[in-house]
Amino acid sequence: MSGELSTLGNVVAVDQIKGRVNAIQHCMRDVMKEGTHYGKIKGCRDENVLLKPGAEMLRVMFQFGTRFDVDVKDLGDGHREYVTTCHVTNPDGTTCCDGMGSCSTMESKYRYRTGPVEYTGQPVPREYWDGRDQKVLGGKGHVAKKNPDTGLWEIAVQGSKVENPDIADVYNTVLKMSKKRAFVDGMLAATGASDMFVQDLDDELEQTAPTPDETQPPDPMDMYRDALTRAKNERGIPVEDAMAEVDRRIGKDRSEYDRADIVEACGIVDAMAASAETLDEDIPF
Repeated sequence: MSGELSTLGNVVAVDQIKGRVNAIQHCMRDVMKEGTHYGKIKGCRDENVLLKPGAEMLRVMFQFGTRFDVDVKDLGDGHREYVTTCHVTNPDGTTCCDGMGSCSTMESKYRYRTGPVEYTGQPVPREYWDGRDQKVLGGKGHVAKKNPDTGLWEIAVQGSKVENPDIADVYNTVLKMSKKRAFVDGMLAATGASDMFVQDLDDELEQTAPTPDETQPPDPMDMYRDALTRAKNERGIPVEDAMAEVDRRIGKDRSEYDRADIVEACGIVDAMAASAETLDEDIPF
């Protein structure tokens, strides 16, 4: 499909405008995938956000050419701002329009780093994994993480923000982000698709995916191991005694435990009372 529009004087033919709009809508419906080429941000206005893969698809669809100019500004203390112009050309090489985008190392996601995480030693409540309600963990600043020292899932407190000591490490990332913003802006302007997509929120959409530690619940068997470990180290309950009590309460052979049985086993072990004596004992699975 040609990206050029014929004109009557200085007016583009209405049928051609309709054809272009229909083509974009068909591409969005039949080819593009939500979450890959475009998406929506939960809690924000109900508009589709155009992502870079979607902008690339529009470029191919209309056979546009692109050329980038980048201006680098020194902001002091090692910080930089990249301002990019994306020159969009028609298939015949004539200029179509320009897209603009900038990105700076002063933006908070690049300027700051999160300080060390503090593990509280408190196990993550099982009910947290059902709805991911941060209030269950203690509210804002509290997350569920696996402690690398103990191998157990614990409630952790996120460290406070600190200045990124290695700001030069993000120069390339910031440059690419500037070019991406200019490119998406250029494709929206060239195709006239701003009424179908927005751009300003695309970074937020890409950042809404949480880290694996905070989203992936542990396997039930890992939770059972955690419960037995806590019972052994914090309450002095021998592992075999705890497992025997679980077997008695559930009434099944261990080889027949399903997911629900293992979750129930965790509750049984957590509820058992014992002394605080620490025992050195291996878990037999």
